[in-house]
Amino acid sequence: MAAESRPLRGWKEIAAHLDASVRSVRRWEKHRGLPVHRVPSSSGRDTVFAHREQLDVWLGSAGRVGFAGDGEAVPHREDVPGPQPEHASSATVAAPPNRRARRVILAVAAGIALLLFSAAWVLLRDRGVGRQAPQPLHALRINVGSWTTVVGIREGACASVDVRPATPLRFCPVADGPELVVAVSSPGVPALPGRGKAFAIRLKPESQVRVLGPVPYDLEWIPDAHAALGSQPSGLAR
Repeated sequence: MAAESRPLRGWKEIAAHLDASVRSVRRWEKHRGLPVHRVPSSSGRDTVFAHREQLDVWLGSAGRVGFAGDGEAVPHREDVPGPQPEHASSATVAAPPNRRARRVILAVAAGIALLLFSAAWVLLRDRGVGRQAPQPLHALRINVGSWTTVVGIREGACASVDVRPATPLRFCPVADGPELVVAVSSPGVPALPGRGKAFAIRLKPESQVRVLGPVPYDLEWIPDAHAALGSQPSGLAR
């Protein structure tokens, strides 16, 4: 305690207390009112001294404004080593972060984000966003003599018909639009000359096409499939 109450003698001790250079301390004493006391000497060189308490008060007031002339900033009171006054404001001391509170906030934010994402997904699902539209259903009427049947076909769903025992025909849509292109295959039937076991037939709405082969038949495309097939289309097969 005695050392702390002893005045600071010389520019070096004063500069060390202020954590600054001797040049800056001299400039502050000349231009900024740094409380430095002088004792005249017969040698012509004054002896300088300063009191720690006065320097600390100067730092808390005039020392906080601006910069020194040589570009070195005037230190703040809390930057100066040594004991701090009892009335120092606690607001200058930053409180350590509360990690538990931060984790709780992050967990709540993540929960809210997950809840919003789930709600958006349910809303989009109910509205059918991203759901592939069902492929159009086409009806084919097949006439073999006096026997007639109607089957439904769509992309990815073919129809198989037995025009006679052990003679199945398989119809698969290839392309639709103003005309319907149907691929016809006959498993178990000998290949037809120039056509093999599979060939394509181009159909126009409500017009019949005569297909020749071991079992000749007439094929007709009915665009209004649901009216022709009813509420439960039959003949669809993967």
